[in-house]
Amino acid sequence: INKTLNYFRVGVFQENFLERAKSIYDVNDVSNMGRIAIWQHSGLFALNHPMGVGFSNFLISLDSETKLQNYEDISNEISTRYNLPKKYVSAHNLYLQVLVETGVMGLIIFLFFWASVIRCLWHFIKHYEKTEDFLVYFVAQALVMVLWVMASSFFDITLLNDKVLMFFFIDLGLAGLVIQRYHEYHEE
Repeated sequence: INKTLNYFRVGVFQENFLERAKSIYDVNDVSNMGRIAIWQHSGLFALNHPMGVGFSNFLISLDSETKLQNYEDISNEISTRYNLPKKYVSAHNLYLQVLVETGVMGLIIFLFFWASVIRCLWHFIKHYEKTEDFLVYFVAQALVMVLWVMASSFFDITLLNDKVLMFFFIDLGLAGLVIQRYHEYHEE
């Protein structure tokens, strides 16, 4: 798909997908080494700060000197460890990000919430599994989407992107509406 879209846009395809895919498993790759370092640092920080640092304050966990500066100064500062402005550094793992920001209790609540969403979607699909209806398929699609996002969240925090988050919750909201009202529609 990328090759085709890029070909129509510029006439050639520059990205080498196979090389990029091989780099995913290379622990000596610079990007992967940085990600592993962030994971280790985040885990250690969470052990030392079980209450978390607060929503959207992940960058505070990056250095110990940050307590002396204001948030704006910290966010624009370049991280020497990751060579990025600190406001762009994340845990590259949604669960670690939530753990660092909200602490152990926040992570437990987060996981419980998503487990209950998955259970609700699953029960609906199991109850109407013999029904061939677009709305049942829509809820099944929502379940696949949640499972996909939760699995990919071990390696990235794309869910926290405003556009992704908006689409994700609109889709979940519509699936929830279908679950809540489907019996009314199905009886007619």
